[in-house]
Amino acid sequence: MIFIGYYPSWSDLDSVIDPSKQVNIFVDLKNCLTGLFIKEAVQTAIDVNRGSKQPITDIFMSWLDFVLFHFKYMHKNNINMNLFHISDSGDSVYHRSIYSDYKKNRVITKFNTVSELETDVVKKVIRQNFEAIHKAAKKMYNNYSINLSHFESDFAAHYLIKTEFNDDKYINIIYSRDTDMFQTLKFKNTKIFYRNSKNNKCFYDHTNWYTKFEKQVDIDPTFPVENYIYVKCIAGDKSDDVPGIRGYGFKKTFAFLNQIKEPINNIKVLKEILEQMDTDIAHKILDNWDIIERNYKLMCFDEIINSMPLSVFNEFNKLDQQKKLSFGETMLFIDKIHQMWGGV
Repeated sequence: MIFIGYYPSWSDLDSVIDPSKQVNIFVDLKNCLTGLFIKEAVQTAIDVNRGSKQPITDIFMSWLDFVLFHFKYMHKNNINMNLFHISDSGDSVYHRSIYSDYKKNRVITKFNTVSELETDVVKKVIRQNFEAIHKAAKKMYNNYSINLSHFESDFAAHYLIKTEFNDDKYINIIYSRDTDMFQTLKFKNTKIFYRNSKNNKCFYDHTNWYTKFEKQVDIDPTFPVENYIYVKCIAGDKSDDVPGIRGYGFKKTFAFLNQIKEPINNIKVLKEILEQMDTDIAHKILDNWDIIERNYKLMCFDEIINSMPLSVFNEFNKLDQQKKLSFGETMLFIDKIHQMWGGV
């Protein structure tokens, strides 16, 4: 079963990659587990787990094929490509300290199971496979592991691009369905691969990002991607159980912020702009500024980076300490695992 199927074809990569540049691919592991939306795959994992004393490795084996796909592409095109595998575990202490109902009703995905007990089984399988993925990634050529405990990891690609890879000699690609990642498109060397199906997929960057929302809102192509985060601060994010200002949804907020043609650098600048506007909507936002500040702390990656504890910084510092096999040794390592576990 292909659990991790959320990645482009070689021809898709050809369309966005310059072989003369270093390519960094940031894999949002939970968001790339598309196999967990298939009822048969989930039921198989549950059935196999019954009575088994060994962990179910289907997700890990699918991930190995995912890595092998990129290795073959890298070797064929003589490209220097790094893969950063990102996940987290446990509720985010930072987010819950700001808003106790953050993601209160959310789970990783709907597993199409019939009981809470079976859902727990699937979560256990995911946890065991992620542990194996991160352990292997720490050893493998040009692969890196980022697994944060009790701190959300969706900002991780943003942090690394901002601090390490914000230069024209790099091409950064994020694999994720999470639209929170769109705020990272302010870095002009960065793209997000977004896929709904085999025939419905796209690379978004700072020039075309707005097309993702054209069916929902009447959005001006000149709307700066830097200002997208402020739409979410005002409108909130239902998927994360984060409320916005009552009466100001996604469409209405986009229409209002369309008036601001320049990138907003931070929340203080937004407030200064609103204070110069004598309109009902500007007054309404200012009257509810506590909501804006709260949502900014919850959702703005730059703000989260400024607030993250030393323990999280240390996890990023450990990336350079992860000992690597050579390319050839890694290929032998993958082949050995396939032989031991029968492949997929």
